[in-house]
Amino acid sequence: HDFAFKEIGIPGTPTTMRLKNGKVVSAWIGGEKTGQEFYDFLFSADANKLADSYTIKKTVSSDTSNPVITNNQNIEPTVKHI
Repeated sequence: HDFAFKEIGIPGTPTTMRLKNGKVVSAWIGGEKTGQEFYDFLFSADANKLADSYTIKKTVSSDTSNPVITNNQNIEPTVKHI
């Protein structure tokens, strides 16, 4: 954190997000974690449960052929502090 901000002058906060079909499954804002800690958080059991709940359905409207992403199980994303 101090190295990025003060030493090399990179402003901002590092953000890592895991997406599935355009939806945020899990995210980490900030740094100072190892690669393994990021992986363990982004691919936790809760995050995987949410990711598995997202499905893609094709729209039938003549206006668009874009896929619609739905969460069939109505699972709400949760924010966990670690």
